[in-house]
Amino acid sequence: MKIAIFRLTLRNRLASFLTFPRIKLLTNWTISFTRPMENSKSTFVTVLAWIFIIFSGLGVLMSALQNIMIHTVFPSFDAVSKVESGQDFNWTDFMFANIEWIFALIGLAILLFFISSIGLLKRKNWARLTIIVLLIIANIYMIVTSIWNWLFFYDFDLSTFDENFAVFEIAVTVFTFIIVLAMTILFIWIIRRLMSASIKAEFVDG
Repeated sequence: MKIAIFRLTLRNRLASFLTFPRIKLLTNWTISFTRPMENSKSTFVTVLAWIFIIFSGLGVLMSALQNIMIHTVFPSFDAVSKVESGQDFNWTDFMFANIEWIFALIGLAILLFFISSIGLLKRKNWARLTIIVLLIIANIYMIVTSIWNWLFFYDFDLSTFDENFAVFEIAVTVFTFIIVLAMTILFIWIIRRLMSASIKAEFVDG
């Protein structure tokens, strides 16, 4: 009887020793391995955020100077364009008629991009989503402006210019197309990276 009780007690102790410490040990291992992964920050997001901060910060300064010049040095653009808009409509008249609003919207977009870049560096999810939306808008903007540049040259009567001007126009159009295509591919790649599961795991709400 004593031997049976001893065996039962020994079995219970072995069971408690193998069960509870193992669970505790596995729990500690889980915590130790998961916490660094949650707090890890990828080099891609850090480098991308700093690049965006530097370029958008310079863009904010340039945009501020441009808006100051538009409202002070060139205040007559709007008046001149309204007089000329009575003729046949063209894209040049449209731009000059709304040049103040165009530069103001561009300045606000650059400022928003700068603020979102700082949020991207701090791993804020709202900043990641804002950057994605702004990159999509930037792609559309580049495509639209490249088309506008072509229409801008198209408005001119090339017969009044030197023959080399036609060659220059073709060169500018091809160069613009290559730049727009390269930037579009780059932005699409960045958008896909920011939308990947591994990158989204780094960001927090708020």
